This record gives sequence, structure tokens and C-alpha cells, in this order.
Amino acid sequence: MKKLLLASLVTGALGMAGQANAGYSDIVFDFNGSAAGGAQTISIFDWLPGNALSVGSLGDSTGAIPSTFSTYYQASLGSAVYNAPGGGSTTYSPFVGTEFTVQAEIIEGQVGIGTSTVGLTVLGGSFSIYYDSSKDANTVTGAGYGDGVLILSGTIDSGTGSFTDQTRQGNVELIPGSGLTLCSLGIQTVGCSPVLLDQSGADDQNGVLTHTGNGSSTINVEVTYQNFDFFKTLLDTLNFGLNETTNLADPFAQTNPSDQVFGHTPFYSKQLAGSPINGGDCTQGGISESGVVSRTCDFHFQTDASTAFNAVPEPASLALLGIGLAAAGVTRRRKLGA
Repeated sequence: MKKLLLASLVTGALGMAGQANAGYSDIVFDFNGSAAGGAQTISIFDWLPGNALSVGSLGDSTGAIPSTFSTYYQASLGSAVYNAPGGGSTTYSPFVGTEFTVQAEIIEGQVGIGTSTVGLTVLGGSFSIYYDSSKDANTVTGAGYGDGVLILSGTIDSGTGSFTDQTRQGNVELIPGSGLTLCSLGIQTVGCSPVLLDQSGADDQNGVLTHTGNGSSTINVEVTYQNFDFFKTLLDTLNFGLNETTNLADPFAQTNPSDQVFGHTPFYSKQLAGSPINGGDCTQGGISESGVVSRTCDFHFQTDASTAFNAVPEPASLALLGIGLAAAGVTRRRKLGA
């Protein structure tokens, strides 16, 4: 069974591209599928900032916190990049009017919910990439992802992650009962108060607020299918890396928080007075940006990712490798017998 490795949190966008390609292979990818004129040698996929939604992860109005939940992820491909061995790079974009989208369901266990840092353990899930001859993915509505032709899929095996809520972190009393916090002392300034969730252009979420935070995760996936019309090179592993600057981040600054993520409507923490808060306690249950109520509360965040590749060696290369190892063994035996 082939392996797909989704590893996250590297330093900066440029550092991400360099590290994602380190130890991985260039592959031949065809942007046109079975049609002519689309095959290019590439090093990485660079996904556009997308959406992730942890459904029910903040618990419900009774105070019950789930030990496991599902996080749903979706994004569109921005470009593919070839990093030349001697330096420099070439960027390729999907053909005009076409698109590639990715969707994943990540089943996770959690510890520390309600505190400033949550630890995550990945327990399972699914991962898929699609080609669509009609470019219809909509970041506001969340529609148009995961349609068209399936070109890669796999099952998620394991992984780990974490998320730090800066709003909670900055408002925790340093000494119980003192009223002194990092925010009140001026030591922390970012994230001290909830801000608009949607800060990418106009507010499309009807005033929904959010805690500020960021995090990362590492996810291991077994690839169960690849479409050779698109992936011309047989894949062994992929590396799915998240950019540190927008990795599992709130608020949304580079894309819109979608009305639906993988078909799921976000339910934010309801407040007795004021706008719903993404990341707030679920004491009053959840509510969508359109006013639909829910017993449970979700957590909604922006993602950014790149994917690097590891190709399966050609049979001839494997044979040469075997000869090389055999020769090394002969040399060693001769030395031992000397």
C-alpha cells in the first residue's frame, strides 16, 4: 500500500517550499489529464488558503466536551512549482476555466479544550483531490469543492497536532482572583479581544467574531488510488505541509470563511448578547451566521498548505540499487576476510 504523508508547520512560505521539496522527488503531472499539452515536471503543489471546520469540538450547552470529533478541510490549487536543482523555480497554473480541489475528513482526539492550548491526536479519516473542467469553487458559499474527476484518494492513518488560542491565553488570570492577565498588564496585545472572523475583504459572516489563534498538525495517509492521466509518475509518499503564517489560523485574512465546509455549516458559540464568537465557550449552544441554532459548537479556521512528492523508483533503478548493495556486501566481506 502506498503512503501519503501530510506533515505540517514549517517556517515561512519560502522556507515551506524549500523544506517540502527536501528529500522528495520531482514528478510529471498533467494539468490536462488525458488531453495533450498539459504535462509538466513539478516539485510541489501550492494550495490556496482554504477552510477547516472542527465539528462539535467545543462541546455543547450541557458542558459536555467530546473526546473525538471530525475536522473537515477544503481548498483549491493555486499553482504547481518546479524547483530547479541549481536554483530558481518555474510556476505552472491550472488551465483557464479549470480547477483542482482537495477535501479531507480528519478524525481527531483532543485534550485541553477550553484552555489556551489544545493537543490533538489524529485517529483516521479520508483525503481526496479532484479535477474539474468547470471552475466553480466558491470561497464564500463553500460550494464547488470535491466535484469533477477524482484523481487521488487515500485513508488517513495517524498524526498529531495542536492549536493555541491567544485570546484565552492572554486573558487567563496569572494569580487566581487577582484580575491580572497578560492582556491587562500589556504584556500581550494581539488577540486580547475577539475580532471579526472574516477579515478578507468585506465581512461575509454577518458580524461573527472570533478568538485569535494558530496551530499545526501532522497527518499520515495511505494512498489507495491515483489517476495516471494526471499523476504520470507512480507516487510512493506525499508531504502536505502547512505554512506557518496562516497555518490553522484565526481570523481569516487571506480567504473567506465559507458558509459550508465539506457540506457542513459552521455553528459558532452563541452569546446572550452580541455576535456569535468562533472559539468561545459553548454554554448557550451554537448558532450559524444566518441564525440557525444548534446544541453543539464548532471551531472554524483558515488553512494554507503545500504538497511535495516522493516517487516510487523505476524498476531499473531498483535493480541498480540492488547491485550496488550486493557490491557493498562483497567489499565488506573481503575486508573482513583480509
